Amino acid sequence: KTHLELLCQLFVLNKLLPHPASTGKALYLPCDPGIAKKLGAGFSRKLQTWLLLETLSQASYQGKLTLDQKYYYYRSSKGSFVDLVIDTPTETQMIQIIDQEGWDERWGRALTGAENQIMNQMEEKKKISKTALYGGTKSIEHEGIRFSPWESIA
Repeated sequence: KTHLELLCQLFVLNKLLPHPASTGKALYLPCDPGIAKKLGAGFSRKLQTWLLLETLSQASYQGKLTLDQKYYYYRSSKGSFVDLVIDTPTETQMIQIIDQEGWDERWGRALTGAENQIMNQMEEKKKISKTALYGGTKSIEHEGIRFSPWESIA
């Protein structure tokens, strides 16, 4: 564990904790998808690494990277997974990566389940936005979830 913490301090790894409403242990993601590829990461893990890198970069560039902005992942007790949950005092953003090119309306179930669990734990209600990134070419709105192409990460 000491080695992992050292690699986080050296910005080689990013530590992503499970959301308080979820289950699981800390995830350690390489700082770059190229490094993830070299280490043998699968396609989904490379996309997750890219998402976290771009999200942290955008927040830093816009001056929004603050101590009250927290980054998590969400895993339900049944195994549903949301790749990134960004928590601020006023809003919670949930982003799920779908590693397929087609579109299926069932993909939103993990986001909806996570939203219900997170809302049940909130002391004060705040805005929740749900986004799913997939390999398609067009953006789609379905049942309160925005489905966007992977390229929209950047």
